[in-house]
Amino acid sequence: MTIAQAARRCYVMVGIGAVVFSVCLVSFANERGLVRLSADPYTDPAAQHRTEVEPVMVANGSTIVSAFQVGRFYKAGADNIGWATSNDGGSSWTHGFLSKTTKIAGGPWHAVSLPTIAFDRKHNVYLIAMMPFDDKGNGRGILVSRSADGLNWSKSHAVASTAGANGHWFACDNGANSPYYGNCYDAYYDYSSGTAFVNALIVSKDGGFTWSAPLASPDQEAGLPTSIAIKPNGLFVILGRSGGANGDQQYAIRSVDGGQSLEQTVDITTQQFDYPWLRADPDLSSAVDTHGTIYVVFPDCRFRANCSDPGCRFESTTSFCATNDLVLTTSSDGIKWSALQRIPIDPVTSPVDHVITGLGVLNSGDDPPILALTYYFLPNANLPNGTTCTSSTCRISAGFISSNDGGSSWQAAQQVSKTMQQSWLVTTDAGEMVADYISAIFVDGRPFGAFALAQPPDASGTFHEPIYAGPLTASQ
Repeated sequence: MTIAQAARRCYVMVGIGAVVFSVCLVSFANERGLVRLSADPYTDPAAQHRTEVEPVMVANGSTIVSAFQVGRFYKAGADNIGWATSNDGGSSWTHGFLSKTTKIAGGPWHAVSLPTIAFDRKHNVYLIAMMPFDDKGNGRGILVSRSADGLNWSKSHAVASTAGANGHWFACDNGANSPYYGNCYDAYYDYSSGTAFVNALIVSKDGGFTWSAPLASPDQEAGLPTSIAIKPNGLFVILGRSGGANGDQQYAIRSVDGGQSLEQTVDITTQQFDYPWLRADPDLSSAVDTHGTIYVVFPDCRFRANCSDPGCRFESTTSFCATNDLVLTTSSDGIKWSALQRIPIDPVTSPVDHVITGLGVLNSGDDPPILALTYYFLPNANLPNGTTCTSSTCRISAGFISSNDGGSSWQAAQQVSKTMQQSWLVTTDAGEMVADYISAIFVDGRPFGAFALAQPPDASGTFHEPIYAGPLTASQ
């Protein structure tokens, strides 16, 4: 069954996924048909304006809710977290900004970052989870804001506190037959002890009102969590990068009892990633089909020449370095993982670098699952003279690719946004930024995505990087 056929049916799909500030309809569309959701309204001189980055989305029928950073700082975090909601499948949008997060939004924190979003079907509530940061750049726990309609958001409140944390992911169990239906989980990397670096897990069973005490992973091989995959039977897997004994593994940590305990870290594969000048890491994104197969995608250069060249690992401009493909692995249990499959977006000899992924899945009865994958790519990452592009010469765009058979084969990849100069993007201490992660969801059977897209800064140097979203087309 193709995506076009699937779109003729209606599904409730969950993707990866405040006070009303203002209301807007579609303000303008770019040449690819994406529409602007929001724009940075702040003027805080300590932050960089007008910037919005890192959009994540969740869908519940025809309702779409997105969350993103607003007013990005050079170091950790942003002035606030924004949201945008559509109740008509993306035809019109309402947007606003959360309250009681940072000082600029009436809260106690210097900055806030890492928005993640989920819909808890059992309790009929949308939840945005995020990490507050102090003025030293330390993550200080987890904040959560709740909404029954995606339009009216509660004041953000702390559900976990720590002296030092970075990286987290949030998801809810919406499996009607799961014994843990209605559980919501947030996993974060806690370095507060200075020696024992662990993944800490907190659990809510009442729609985000109350949360358990943090549960630490049993070993000290944790890395940054970047996704949570929940099977229909309630088993869930925390997925992340830079784990393992040497800090170089894509890893998985299972729970089979609704978050009461965590199992030992499982190494999926050793990271092989060529870091671009852009802010990008080998983060994992995931999706689960109705049969319980876990799909995981991340950027990786092992299928390319020069991937193992140590001179190419960190922004070298002196040699022809590898570029990253996107690769897929699957598992039925979160322990045994399939051999990595290269997703054929471009030839292995191409100069294109692929980074920053969002993965979604659509099931329809006994038909094979349909995968939707959004990503960013640098079309000129390697230059003809044998050097890599730099911040001043790199180009970047958003892309989309789909599979109608659970990843066995793939449709032709598509460019879904204009091509930008990397220098148009907001700057951070890890490079210019669009996101650390993004989403791919299905809305009434159609693949849908959101992206931070930039135009040239104005004469004063003010950025112009708002959030865009829209349905994604696919080969039929």
